[in-house]
Amino acid sequence: MDYLRGGVFESDFYRLFDSNGIYMAYCDFSSEPGAAWTLVMSWNQASKNLPHFRSKPFFQDAPINEKTPNWNSYRQTLARIQTLRSQSTYWRATCSFDQMQQKIDYRDYLRGKFSDFDIMAYAGHGICKPVDYVNVRGHAAGSGTTVGFWQVQNTYSLHMDSSVPGSCSFNPSTGAVPSEDNFGYYDIINKKFRCTMTDDSTTQWWFGGYLDEL
Repeated sequence: MDYLRGGVFESDFYRLFDSNGIYMAYCDFSSEPGAAWTLVMSWNQASKNLPHFRSKPFFQDAPINEKTPNWNSYRQTLARIQTLRSQSTYWRATCSFDQMQQKIDYRDYLRGKFSDFDIMAYAGHGICKPVDYVNVRGHAAGSGTTVGFWQVQNTYSLHMDSSVPGSCSFNPSTGAVPSEDNFGYYDIINKKFRCTMTDDSTTQWWFGGYLDEL
C-alpha cells in the first residue's frame, strides 16, 4: 500500500521491509483499480499434496520457497504473513492469476475483510463466516453472504466445500462434484473450477486493501 500511495502502479516483485529485514514479494497494483495486494501463498495442482498447501492452516509456520516467490510452489513464513496481516484490511483468493495476464474477472474468486473474518485465527469445520464477495463456477454473491470454511491444524488448509449443504447463505452446489474443495485443501477437485482445471492451474492467497475502502 505504501508503494501504491507513492505512485507505483505496475505489478511486479518489490522489496518489503519488516523486523526480520528485507525480502522480495510479488505486489499486485493493477488487477483491481485502487487496490494493493501482496502475494502470501501460491501453488499449482502438481503441488497440491504438499503439506504447505494441503494441511497447514494460516496460523502454522510452513514456508516453502519463501525467498523466491513464484506461482507454482510458494508460501511465506508465518512471521511475515502475520506482519502483512497487521498492515492489511482485506484478504482474497484467486485462481490461475498468472495465466490470466494478471487480470481479475471475478469468476472463481473470494474476498473478505479481516474485521469480519480473521482467517489467521480461525479453526473449525464448516462454520459459516461472512465474506465480502464470492464466486465459484459462476455462482456469485456479495457482501453479507456467509460461507462454510474448514481450517484445522495439521489437517486442513483453509478452504470451502461447495457441495455440502448447510445453513450458510452461499450455495454453489449446482454443478459441484461430491465433497468438492475450493480455494485450498483439494482432496476432491472439480475441473470446472478454475483453480483445479489442470495440473498447471494455480491458487493464490493475498493480503491487502483499497485506497478507498469498499
